[in-house]
Amino acid sequence: MKMLLNICKNTHLTEKRYEYLFLLLNTIAWCAIGFVVWAVISIFALKGTEWMFTFVGYFGLIPGFIGGVVEAWRNER
Repeated sequence: MKMLLNICKNTHLTEKRYEYLFLLLNTIAWCAIGFVVWAVISIFALKGTEWMFTFVGYFGLIPGFIGGVVEAWRNER
């Protein structure tokens, strides 16, 4: 998360814009991680699109969005 935040800070955007960009990219990245976790687990159990949306949603919301907000708050000037 810290690396992604630093990459977004180095863009030529205003402070609010790079925070929005960071939250968007962080949430998308965690959704992708949730999809990969579901894909591995679905080989053995929990098959179906309902489970995919559950994994992607929880990974995107909790560590992605909420974790990104906390990280952005911690790194304000």
